[in-house]
Amino acid sequence: MEEVLEGIALRLLDVADSDSDRPSPAHGWRAVAGYEVVPRHTVAISSENAGEEIDRLWHAVADELSIYSEDAEFLLDLPGPRQDTPGWLRARDLRRTRLPSRIHSVTGSWEFIALSENGRRLCAVSKEEYDYWIVARTFTDEQVRRGRESEDRVRAVEREVRNLVDRRASLQEVVAFLKSAGLPGPLRRITLVGMLIKACGLSAVESRRIASMVEYPSGRFLDPAGQVEEAWRNLVTLGSGDPRRR
Repeated sequence: MEEVLEGIALRLLDVADSDSDRPSPAHGWRAVAGYEVVPRHTVAISSENAGEEIDRLWHAVADELSIYSEDAEFLLDLPGPRQDTPGWLRARDLRRTRLPSRIHSVTGSWEFIALSENGRRLCAVSKEEYDYWIVARTFTDEQVRRGRESEDRVRAVEREVRNLVDRRASLQEVVAFLKSAGLPGPLRRITLVGMLIKACGLSAVESRRIASMVEYPSGRFLDPAGQVEEAWRNLVTLGSGDPRRR
C-alpha cells in the first residue's frame, strides 16, 4: 500500500488507530452509502470531462471543509478489502491537486473517502447509477460516540457476512443471518451496503441495488427470488474487487 500511495504523490505516515476518537472507515462508508445521503455535487458519468469536474468539485468541497491540515495531512480509505492495513490511512498529499484522478489511476475507481484528522469532516466520491457524487458529511461528538457503541456489534456481523460471501452463500442466506443477528431493519440494510462496498469491492450503486431487492425488516424479496439471486451471484462473483466494474 505504501508503494501504491507513493506512486501517486501520497506519503503514508501511518495507519490511524481504529479505536481512536473518530468514526471508523466502516462508519464513513455507511455515511456515504446511506439512503438519506444528498450529494453536494453530481457529475454525469457520461460527461466527457467527468474526471476534471470530479477533481475540481472534490477539491472545492475539501477546501471548504478543511479536510487537509496545514501540512496537507488527512485520513483516507479506499473501497475493497485491505487486510494488511486496517483502519484509516494517514497520508500527506505532496501535490495537493487532482487527488481523485490520482487515486483513479491506481485503483480504477473514482470512489474514496477522505476524513479530516480530527475525524469530524468527511469528503467523498461515490458512484451512483448515472452520476458520480461528491458527498460531504460532518460528525458531532455524539454521533461518533453512538457509532462507536454499535461498532463492535456491526463488525462481528460484517465478518460473518464476509464469510458467507466467501462461501458464495445465497442472498437469502445472508438476509436470514442479518435477521437473526438482531439488527434493526435500517441497520441491516446499511450493514449489507457497507459490507458489499468494503468486502466485495462493489460500487455504492451496485450495493444499494442488491439491498433494494429486500424488504426490511421482513427480509422478503421484492422481485422474483430467481432474479434476485441471479443478480446477487453476478455482482458478487463477477464484481468482487474488479476495478473495471467501477
